[in-house]
Order: sequence, then structure tokens, then C-alpha cells
Amino acid sequence: MKIVSRLASLLCLVLAPVVACAQYKPPEQPSGYQRTAAGASKYMVVTAHSVASETGAAILAAGGNAVDAAVTSALILNLVEPQSIGIGGGGYVLHHHAESGKLVAYDARESAEKSSSSSLFTDASGKPLPVLAVSMSGKAVGVPGTLKVLDDLHRAHGKLPWERVVAPAIRLAEEGFAVSPELASYIGAEQSLLINAATRAYFFRADGSPLAAGDKLRNPEFAKTLRLIAKQRADAFYRGEIASDIVQAVASVRGDGRGITSEDLAAYTVPRREPLCAPYRTHKVCVMPPSTSGGVGVLQMLGILSSFPMKDIAPNSPESVHLLSEAARLAFSDRNHYVADPDYVAFLPGLLEANYLAVRAQAISMTKTLGVATPGTPRDAKLTWGTDTLPNGMGSSHIAIVDADGNAVSMTLTTGSRWGSRLMVRGFLLNDQLRDFTFPDKDVAGGLVANRLEPGKRPRSSMTPVVVYDPAGRLRIVTGTSGGSYIMSFTAKNLVAMIDWGLDPQQAINLPNIVSTGGPTLVEKSTAVAGHEQALRTLGHEVKPDNLQSGVSTVMVTPKGLLGGADPRKEGSAAGR
Repeated sequence: MKIVSRLASLLCLVLAPVVACAQYKPPEQPSGYQRTAAGASKYMVVTAHSVASETGAAILAAGGNAVDAAVTSALILNLVEPQSIGIGGGGYVLHHHAESGKLVAYDARESAEKSSSSSLFTDASGKPLPVLAVSMSGKAVGVPGTLKVLDDLHRAHGKLPWERVVAPAIRLAEEGFAVSPELASYIGAEQSLLINAATRAYFFRADGSPLAAGDKLRNPEFAKTLRLIAKQRADAFYRGEIASDIVQAVASVRGDGRGITSEDLAAYTVPRREPLCAPYRTHKVCVMPPSTSGGVGVLQMLGILSSFPMKDIAPNSPESVHLLSEAARLAFSDRNHYVADPDYVAFLPGLLEANYLAVRAQAISMTKTLGVATPGTPRDAKLTWGTDTLPNGMGSSHIAIVDADGNAVSMTLTTGSRWGSRLMVRGFLLNDQLRDFTFPDKDVAGGLVANRLEPGKRPRSSMTPVVVYDPAGRLRIVTGTSGGSYIMSFTAKNLVAMIDWGLDPQQAINLPNIVSTGGPTLVEKSTAVAGHEQALRTLGHEVKPDNLQSGVSTVMVTPKGLLGGADPRKEGSAAGR
């Protein structure tokens, strides 16, 4: 079914910024995971919030391209999904250019300040500080990358003027929007927002009660910030008065005379990296390379599962749960040992070689779980790294776009844990991404950890934007998800569902989630896979039912047009024409 929803009313955000726009009201969420795929013939935008999807689609309707829509959607999400995404954070982007067929990876991960040291997150005795204390201390704020990557992308490939793609977010910030049920629930659950004056004033009423679903929320400070950015582009953020305010905000809570400096902000760049691509069945799956580990992990999982007849194994069966979780265990053990910022730790291509992954697959038994997997020995590996622990921040959001010319953007952005550092500057939240470094920086045997903190380094991530090509080399799937360290498992499940099981993007997303990060096997509560607990325990799995809230956004290109899938576990939608 074609989407004709609220494009007409949302065009006022794009085409007529002086005309009052109809107020956005969040849609009712369906019960269960029974959504059907949305269809479009020309273009499609899928995000984790309906207003961002539809405003992005309005940009495409106004003559913009995938990059223009991505900039607008990301800035809108800063307003309507502030717990997950914003210009105070960072992320990763894959851009497919239809005319040239070229796919480029943009690494906009936050970076550590130049004054960083390995003792950043420890107390005077060397013991790790509590996670929430780290997040709110200002010590975990990395140099943000989101606005820089949006600017770089637009300079390289944007079609509409920069001011025009920023304007819808300015208008929404000034006129306000209805607080969605999801945002309201996160505000009500996060008492730490009351500690800082700016977040308390923005997210709570005068009497101290949290905003409720349907309350109107305006952000005039963010509108002012965006007006500067509309005129001066990213320079306003990294070199101007906004930069000064970021430095001051971090210093005000650090208390140690250190933190992000003006020089750190001015020196920030977004490296363009070569995507990692590997065959899976007859398709070519391309992912973001390190500094994220997510792409490596997904390709490893798929490479391992290539040794098994997944097409003949039923979705939601004990066998599929077992194989997906076992492949994840093996991938995570390698990830924790070998993968980090490639400017500091060389990436090992041997991790993705078919022969190596076939050997890893041989460790999987259909009668017994691996339990705890150990790192393998890929080509050129030097087993000198220490094995680290696994931090998990759940705040991120994915944007998937295909425009009328066949250009595509797969973009995952984040502020770190939900609400990031809880520090609000000029209407946006700063990240707490440096907590994704490993502490302590040595393992029990004294080996240095690849993901240890170093000055200027980018912390390892699990974010995994994906672009898939069909056997003829044509664009087929644009996908990604939120979910912290669970992203690899969420993404692999969806790719197996679409490629092996022939499901459309919404059917794939609707399938129950299965996760392993090396410990228990997590199965989504109140779903078909949760009913296999006894069968999995017979294989030795420690099974834990969990909410496993993914936030998948997918666009699939088919001979009959575009199909979009948005995760029913969140408030997303697919919008297009």
C-alpha cells in the first residue's frame, strides 16, 4: 500500500517556514508485532519517529535527495528523540551514490580529548567509578561528530541549500511538538535529569513533575542554535560561540581543570573509510568498518552462518535461536579482543576471511552450546591484546533512506547511553561516549586492551549501518538499528530473515529478537522464542527472557518498488511516495 499520510501538512515545514504548521500528534502504537511493510514507488524514509520520517519524505517531495532528507531527519530526531540522538553525539554513515555506484563510509564517532589519560574513570585508589557517575561527571563527553558528518555529507552530495534542510527543525523547535508516549516514559524514568538546571527546566513542569505524553514541548534555545548553524554550517558548532559554551559546560562539572578544549573541537574531522563488504549467499553485504566493531561482528556472524543451511531452518525454532546465539558468541569474542579505532590498532582483514570463519563455524555443535567462546587466531594476529569487558549504552537511532534517483543513506547516530551525559547546552544534550572505552586498560594477565583510552582516540562502538547489493550488484537493502551492544545480533537476525528466509523488511523486524554477547542467551519476552527455554537449556544455554528493544529501520528495493519496515518496539514509521 502506498503511503499518502501527512506529507501535505509537513510540506509547510519545508516550503513555507512563515506559515503555521499543523501540530504533530503521535500515532497510536499497534498491539503486538503485526505491522505490515509500507510501500512506495519513488522514495522512502524510515526513522524511529513518525515526524522525522515524514518530514524527511517532505524534503524528498520538495526536490531534495537522500542526503538532504538525512540532514533534516537527524535534526528533527534531536528534538523528538533527545534521549537517543542529537548534535551533541556522533555516529556512522554509509552513503550509496547511484550514478557512480560508489559506497562511502563516514566515521563520525566521538573522539577523546587530547588531555585524556587512562585514569579518567577511576577513583584515587584506581577502582572504576560507577557508570552513572561517569556519565554525569563530564569526563565521558567526547568531541561530537554528528553535525560535522551532516555538513560533510551535504557539501559532497546535498541538492537543496543547507539553510533549507535545516529550516524544518528550526520551525519545529520554535512552534513545539507533542511529547510522545515513549519520550514521556523515558523522562519519567530518569530522575537524573532533575539534577541539572537546563534538563530540569526542559523536561519537567514547574512543579517538578515529568512531562506527560501529549504535552507540548518547545525548544527556543535549540532554534537559536540551529539558526547559527544554518548561516555558518558546522563552523558555528566547532569554532564559534557554541564551541565555547560546550567547553564551559563540560568544565563546569569536571572539577579537574581538564576536558574538551576549543582546540579539540576545531581539530575534529570525519574520516572517510572504505566499507567492509563480504558475500552472504548470493548477496553482497557492506558495513561500516572500525572504529565500530558492529560491522565486523555482523559480517563474522553471517560468515559463520554460511556453513549452515539457514534457509532450511525455521524462523523462531530452537535451532535458529541456537545458531544465531552461537555465531554471536564467536563474533563477540573476536570483537572484544581485536577491534578498536584503526588509527591506533590495525584492523585484521583475516577476521573476515572465509577460511577463518569456516574454522570458527566448526566450533558450533547442534547438541551443545559453546558457553563462553574464546578469541580465534586470524591471519596476522598477534595475541598480545588483553580481553576486555563489554559496556552497553542503549541510546542510538537509525535512519534509512532511498531517494527517487536510487541514492541511499544508512545512518546510525547516538549520544551514548540514554540521555548521554545529561549535560544540556544551547538546547541539545552532550554525549557520554568515552565510557565505551575499556576500563581498566589491562586485563588480569596484564595485557593492554585494544579499546583502551588514548588521547584523540575514538571509542569502539557496536553501531552497524548496512547496505546490501543483490547478485546483479543493484542496491537491495538499506538497514540498521539502535540497541547498544545488541545491535550486532539484531542486525544479523534481520539480514538472515530477509536473505535466507525471504521475508520482507517488516516481517523480518517483527520476528522475535535473540541476543548473545558472550554470556547468557537472551530471548525476547512473551514471544515464540521465549517458549523454547527448556529446549535451549537442554543444549546448555543459560536463557534469560528480556525486553530486547531494537529500533530497526529498513528500506528494501524490489522490482515492484520500495518496501519499508519500522520497528514496532519503538515509535518509528516509513514515509514515502
